[in-house]
Amino acid sequence: MALVILSGVFTVVWGWFNTAAQSTTKIERAIAMPVLFDRFMDRLRLEDLQNKREGDFTIDTYRVEWTLSVARQSTDEPYRRQPAWVVTLFDVDAKVFSQNNKQVADFTTQYTTFWRVNAGINIKEIFGD
Repeated sequence: MALVILSGVFTVVWGWFNTAAQSTTKIERAIAMPVLFDRFMDRLRLEDLQNKREGDFTIDTYRVEWTLSVARQSTDEPYRRQPAWVVTLFDVDAKVFSQNNKQVADFTTQYTTFWRVNAGINIKEIFGD
């Protein structure tokens, strides 16, 4: 009889430890994601997005793989206020992986950046004859 009670107590305690371990991991990830997103956006600001549209960052114990696609660009607009600059709105897709390469989260956002036009400006090309 004591063996049955002991095994029952052991099963309950083991189940509680398992639940606590899983919950702790989920809580840790939930707390880390907003900070991870902010640090990701800070790192994205340092990239040369004129020439690079995908990559990955290692932030703390996570790896973030990201891709960009152009949602809007000033060169495609019928009227450009600043012809010497290209302003681009990107759609950002990112996947977050843990240390064991298991995907733990993904997010999408939009990001705006700009850069100077490399070539000289041809006024006739922009405004016509």
